[in-house]
Amino acid sequence: MNIPHATRLFLVASVAAWLTAGLAMAQGGSPAPAPAAPAPADTTPPPGAGVPPPRYDKATEATLKGPIQEVKVVDTPSGIRGTHLMLKDGKQMIEVFTGPTVFLEHQNFPLAKGDAVEVIGSRVTVNGTSALLARQIRKGDTILLLRDENGRPVWAAKKE
Repeated sequence: MNIPHATRLFLVASVAAWLTAGLAMAQGGSPAPAPAAPAPADTTPPPGAGVPPPRYDKATEATLKGPIQEVKVVDTPSGIRGTHLMLKDGKQMIEVFTGPTVFLEHQNFPLAKGDAVEVIGSRVTVNGTSALLARQIRKGDTILLLRDENGRPVWAAKKE
């Protein structure tokens, strides 16, 4: 049975109050007042929750080259911290979604403002803004693979 946490707490508190009252009556006293029910848990979804993440599309694949203008660590609607790079595409600034920050930290591939990079990824629109879902990042002679040829994230568990 799948009972929400707040409901379980209310039920446990109610049973405890009932048992306490019964014990007090059996001992000749008056029943104790029932404890206040716990406040219901906040079930308001975080901003952006319910909005599906952009999907990788090979048909929109593009290559961006240039120095990193900014490295940002952002809290995503899924609760996972992600690392985004800001790159210029002509005069337009493009936000490059690389992947989970914890994954990138384990790759021994530091990214910093001013680093010259070449990013291959899928052009997407996120909240009305142009972005790029990175599939691979080249820095010097080193390539960091973030997604396979079909755009599946390499950090995701493989489906059997």
